[in-house]
Amino acid sequence: MKSFVTTLIAVLSVGISSAPLECARAADLTVEVQHVERSDGTVYVGLYNTAESFPKTVYQGLAAPAAERSASGTVRIVFHDIKPGEYAVSAFLDLDGDGKISTNMVGIPVEPYGFSRDAHGSMGPPSFQEAAFALPAEGSEVTIVLQ
Repeated sequence: MKSFVTTLIAVLSVGISSAPLECARAADLTVEVQHVERSDGTVYVGLYNTAESFPKTVYQGLAAPAAERSASGTVRIVFHDIKPGEYAVSAFLDLDGDGKISTNMVGIPVEPYGFSRDAHGSMGPPSFQEAAFALPAEGSEVTIVLQ
């Protein structure tokens, strides 16, 4: 019995020591929102990590005053410590200060908006797959052009 326990401990310790260690690295994602043509309002950026949540429920969201735009009309927002993986991003310029994208009577946005990979949907927002990109462990930058 003692040799069985000793052998079991030896097998388990080899299995544990030879198991690959998974690094818990986190990446930064910089989102460059272009064509912010007005300095009033707020730029909202939503980060999505699943097709089921896109574009309704953000995984993480950040905002910046449009007044912080560069001379070329660009606002940069950085998500810190994001787990590498597949993501999609949306952005809009909230001009009326209600914290959500305003639409007309048929549901078409009336405030400037855009998606990662310049994705466009037909008869609605694009799919997660159309807007998705890989975020590597070393981080990345994506550009959204407001329309």
